[in-house]
Amino acid sequence: MGIMLGMLAVAIVAVWLSQVYATTPPITDAQGNVVPGSVATLEKVPLNGSEQWVSIRGRDVNNPVLLFLAGVRAAANLPLLATNWRRWKITLWSSTWEQPGAGKSFDAVDQATLTPERYVEDGHEL
Repeated sequence: MGIMLGMLAVAIVAVWLSQVYATTPPITDAQGNVVPGSVATLEKVPLNGSEQWVSIRGRDVNNPVLLFLAGVRAAANLPLLATNWRRWKITLWSSTWEQPGAGKSFDAVDQATLTPERYVEDGHEL
């Protein structure tokens, strides 16, 4: 029982730290220099009266934007996409929206108000 409580405590602290200290590293070239004209930001944005999180990354501000929408409620996608979308970021901007009920936006709204219509309204506002 003590081991389970210890593991639970470690998990809670790890989740809390990931929420407080989340960042997105700059886009760099092979020498480690920041690519001119690139953008790498993780921002809290107001959507329909709530604060939600969006990650925006791209090598060139003139490239088109690809907005990734989570397919599952409560799924945090920022870590997954940070490592798996590197090739896309050469030709596109990738923007990952942590929708209400997921990841850094988990507590953005009352869970009872999460409806498909709410997601669509928030998406249009974004």
